[in-house]
Amino acid sequence: MKKNRRKQTEEKVLEVYERVSPSTYPIEDKTVFRRYQLFRESLFRDRLHFPLQMFAGAELLDFGSGTGELDIFYALWGARVTGVELNPFSIERCRKLFRHYKLERALTLHRGSLFNFAS
Repeated sequence: MKKNRRKQTEEKVLEVYERVSPSTYPIEDKTVFRRYQLFRESLFRDRLHFPLQMFAGAELLDFGSGTGELDIFYALWGARVTGVELNPFSIERCRKLFRHYKLERALTLHRGSLFNFAS
């Protein structure tokens, strides 16, 4: 019963996210990218007190990776990103962003639910 409800919930969420992705930022635009980059750097460095160097050589697993706007920065800081995402449209956007920033080698994507993910 629990599994069935979870599957129904995932399907309903996916249905909405396929129509409107809540995580899309136009970071292909240099001005938007730079503003978002400064915000992300400040968040990690100044508010969370995490040195950006901690991402260098790190392997990051992102469940619900969405369209990749956050993961781009982890990859730019040196992380290898594995994303797990249900939405095929978000996966395609993520791949396009990583290609745009020439970071394809830093990304592995899996389409599916975090509940069914096997490394």
